[in-house]
Amino acid sequence: MVILVLLAIVVGAASQRVTGMGLAMVAAPVLILLLDPLQAVVVVNACGAALAVVIGLRRRADIDWPRYRRLALPALVGVIPGTWLLVALERPVLETMLGLLIVVALTLSLAIRRTSAPRDGATLRTSAGFASGLMNSAAGVGGPAVTVYAVLSGWAQSSFAATMQPYLLTVAGASLASKVIVAPTGWPVFAWWIWVALGLALGAGLLLGELATRWITPQTARALVLVIAYVGAVAAVIKGIGGVVA
Repeated sequence: MVILVLLAIVVGAASQRVTGMGLAMVAAPVLILLLDPLQAVVVVNACGAALAVVIGLRRRADIDWPRYRRLALPALVGVIPGTWLLVALERPVLETMLGLLIVVALTLSLAIRRTSAPRDGATLRTSAGFASGLMNSAAGVGGPAVTVYAVLSGWAQSSFAATMQPYLLTVAGASLASKVIVAPTGWPVFAWWIWVALGLALGAGLLLGELATRWITPQTARALVLVIAYVGAVAAVIKGIGGVVA
């Protein structure tokens, strides 16, 4: 179990270094299968916050701070109902609902992008930020909602990848704080060496991602973001339906 968790963290960290996101979407489905759902979300949030600090410092020159603020504020509001949903709803129902919403949103964003020019606005930013905060707090996966916004607005990949780091740090930190208040007994209690191994896995993923950036273009990186978002959403739907049926 520990090996599978660490492998998911390595792959997710590499993805986040290349595309700006991906740790949660790669690791969350695996961790939710192996751990208690609340503990899995806490681990994903903690690892995501640590990773965002490292990547954000390296890419701080490309961060779009005004756009960060416009997304982060509604996301912080979304964290509150997200934490409530995590505690109140049965996990299979929550996973199925969120996964379906992400699939529909991504599909619509791609269809609209093919038929119209890039668009941006307060309503789109607020909706994407709120949905991202809610999904991050409820399921540990807040990236797909912001991906929809990035696709619709035509956000440049380099700026998107950099700005996602302080954004993900903010949302993950708020999600962790809300869980301390709402469910303090749900925090994972691991042996010290597991936490060390998680840190090493993050470092290994960063190294792999750093090497990959030498040959992956921005267009390929954006495609990877969308693929990862779809895979994470579909995995959540499949797992959720399986839980409902069982």
